[in-house]
Amino acid sequence: MYNRVQPVSYIRERCVNNVFIDSGIEYCNKEGGGKTGSGIWHKLESYNSIFTDPRLAHAMVYVLLGEPGYGKSTLALQFVYNWCNRCPDSPLKDIEMLIFLRLRYFKGGLPIFKAIKQFLLPSDSALGEGDIASIIQDCKSVVIIFDGFDEYASQGDTDDVMKILARQMLRNCKVVLTTRPSSTPPRLAHKTEYVRLTGFDHQARERYILKAVVDGNSEAAATILQRLQQSPVFADICQVSLFFVMFAHITHERDMSVVFESVTGFFRYVVSSFYEHKQIRVGTLGATVKDMNTEENHKLYKFAFQSLKGKDKTLVWRRETLMEQIGELLYNDLVEIGVLVEGNVMKIKDTPGTSAAEHVQRRTDVSFHHKLLCEWYAAHYVADFIGRPSTSNWKKFFSRSRPISNLKRFFEGVDPFDLQYVYRIACGLNPNAADKIIQYLHSIEGGDKFAILCILEQTGDMDKIKETIRQICFEGVIISGYDSLLLQRSTMQLLEIAARYEVSIYLQHFFVFFMVAI
Repeated sequence: MYNRVQPVSYIRERCVNNVFIDSGIEYCNKEGGGKTGSGIWHKLESYNSIFTDPRLAHAMVYVLLGEPGYGKSTLALQFVYNWCNRCPDSPLKDIEMLIFLRLRYFKGGLPIFKAIKQFLLPSDSALGEGDIASIIQDCKSVVIIFDGFDEYASQGDTDDVMKILARQMLRNCKVVLTTRPSSTPPRLAHKTEYVRLTGFDHQARERYILKAVVDGNSEAAATILQRLQQSPVFADICQVSLFFVMFAHITHERDMSVVFESVTGFFRYVVSSFYEHKQIRVGTLGATVKDMNTEENHKLYKFAFQSLKGKDKTLVWRRETLMEQIGELLYNDLVEIGVLVEGNVMKIKDTPGTSAAEHVQRRTDVSFHHKLLCEWYAAHYVADFIGRPSTSNWKKFFSRSRPISNLKRFFEGVDPFDLQYVYRIACGLNPNAADKIIQYLHSIEGGDKFAILCILEQTGDMDKIKETIRQICFEGVIISGYDSLLLQRSTMQLLEIAARYEVSIYLQHFFVFFMVAI
């Protein structure tokens, strides 16, 4: 798994150790806040400090938080690499056993020992679930890494994963759980510590380019970094590790400068690059981003949106299921350009009467290269559905007399703080949808701040944008240490835009609070 890392989906697979950069990381001093990491954050020296820092030594569960694209899974794979290769500077080198499970690939309720046999062991392994349990319990030191809790459909307190996190099962094991800040387990062990990734700063970007993109060529690295300065908003967007990595590889490959005004524009550029790379490779003019207004694509948009709704999100599908939903032609196209990724899965069938030949079954499962790409396609459905009131579906769903109630019903199960890019990109794709989404966000708790992100996606009528900014500034702007880093930076961007366009800010209504970790 750690040898199959792809910074961009069409770039050849690489070892994680050849692309991993130790970027910003902090731990939460819970004396200043609640259990979900709302206290005072302190910088850690490196990612290895999770296991070596004396302030965290007592912990049995580490919750590794990070916004989408901040490199949680990459860091988890780096831990796996360090353990497998007994890296001398790794605190994991002497651990007897490390278990790494991607939670997106199995549904809640699957017993942990069965999951280990199904996803980690060779198909011809003679070890049974009882053997696996005995081996783990006999080990003096075990670390379990659960990657992607935000993509896991839990079955509640009876679920083995939940029991392990609450230290009701495998109590001798240390656990690392990666997840988005908005998707933390409801019940965790008393000895739980919160750690968060803060993204790429300038030094981390430069190190990544030299290591993974230009093979140590400092002149080429300077050219890529200079391109960042040409975009007024992208220097901030590149704090998100995945966005910067894609930007660095694609612009280096294309050898061109490009200016982005929004996250929407960046996603459009990335997906366009996928298609153009295919055209260059096969020497034909295939589909492009401009060809996305087809019946099959609209089916994909709706399928992506429905997959993200509710608690029981489904982000991995059987190949036949997805192909039936969106059509074989589009499916094959998305696999070829790297938007969709196929993987072979072994399934153990233990029902009575199962023959030896049927005991081990293999199937092909498929998922998006990254969950953010699923949000990109889901945003098209939102923009199209909300932004076009003339369609019959819209008229059936919405009532003019209760617009906010209708939107709450439409967005039920799509938390803006968990799936922010669905909302932001939809605003960037369709100005009519943006007006309604921003109104809806103002009606929910904490939505005013999130609306700032959606405002920054708009590239249409500047008078409308200025008026929205004026209203927010008039009502008061708060920057708090309890906000995510993304919201803090976005609020600062809002104030910069207000100053740039000379939007009046009434001092008697304007309050800014900073909480500084000392």
